[in-house]
Amino acid sequence: MRGLDSCPSQKVIYNAQQTWNCKDAAKDYAGAVYNDRASVVLCKTLVLTPTPGTPDPVSCYALVGTGTNLDPYAVSNDDDSMVFQGLASIGLTKDGKPLRPDLLKSAVMGKQMGLGNVGQ
Repeated sequence: MRGLDSCPSQKVIYNAQQTWNCKDAAKDYAGAVYNDRASVVLCKTLVLTPTPGTPDPVSCYALVGTGTNLDPYAVSNDDDSMVFQGLASIGLTKDGKPLRPDLLKSAVMGKQMGLGNVGQ
C-alpha cells in the first residue's frame, strides 16, 4: 500500500476488541472486504519511475454493499481503514515527515478508540 508499512506490531486489537496476530487480522480484514462485502474493487497506481525489484504501490477502494442491498455510493478506502485499525502505519520520509499526511486523522482516531497496536 502506497506510503504505508504493514503490521507495525505483532499483536493488534481487532474484531470486537479481541487481540489478534496482526498478519492474521490483516488477512481476515482483506478477505471480508474483497471476498464478502465488495461488489467492485477499484485500484489505482501512479508510478513515474519504477524501481527494479520493488512492487508498484497501489491504493485500492472497495465499493461495498449494505446488507443485501448493494449501495454503489458506499465506498471503503482500504488504506484509511488499515491505518485506522492499526493493521498498517504511515511510513516516514528520511527526515521524519509522514508519507501519507492524508491518513493522519485516521491514525489518531484509531488510537483514541483503542484499536490497533497492543505491543510486540
